[in-house]
Amino acid sequence: MHSRRAELSRRGVLGLSAGALLSGCLPGRHRADRPLPPDPDLVVTASVRTDELALVAAYDAAIDTFPALAPTLAPMRQHHQDHLAALPPDARSGSPRAVQRATTSDQAAVLRSLVAAERAAAATRIADCLSASVRLAPLLASIGASEAAHASVLAGVGRFR
Repeated sequence: MHSRRAELSRRGVLGLSAGALLSGCLPGRHRADRPLPPDPDLVVTASVRTDELALVAAYDAAIDTFPALAPTLAPMRQHHQDHLAALPPDARSGSPRAVQRATTSDQAAVLRSLVAAERAAAATRIADCLSASVRLAPLLASIGASEAAHASVLAGVGRFR
C-alpha cells in the first residue's frame, strides 16, 4: 500500500508538471501581460537613420557656409545619403531635419566639427554592431568604416587648409 501511495504521488506530480508545461506553451498565454520588446534592429536602424540625417545636415550647412569646400565635402555627404538608402525600409520613414548654416565663420572649426561628428558616428556604429542581427551588422560595419574614413580625410583637409 505504501508503494501504491508513492506511485499516486508521483503520478500527481507528473500530471501537474505536464499541465503546467503545456499551459505555458499554449499560444497567446501570458503575451497580453507583457508587451513584446522592440526589435533590436528597428531600434538600431532608427538611431543610424537619425545620425545619418544629422551628418547630411552638417555637411549641407558646411557647404552652404563654405562653398569652396563643396568638392571635398559633397562626396562625403553623398555617402551619407547612400547609407540612408541602404537601411531597411522601415528605418527610412520620416523627413530630414531642416538645414542650418554653420554657426561659425571659421572654416577650420567647421572641419573639426565634422571630424568629431564622423568619429562619434563611427564609434556608435561599432557599438551598434554588437546589438544588431547577423543580417544588419555587416551594413553597420560598412557605414562605420565609411564614417571613420571620412574623419581621417577631413582631419587631413583641415591640416592643409
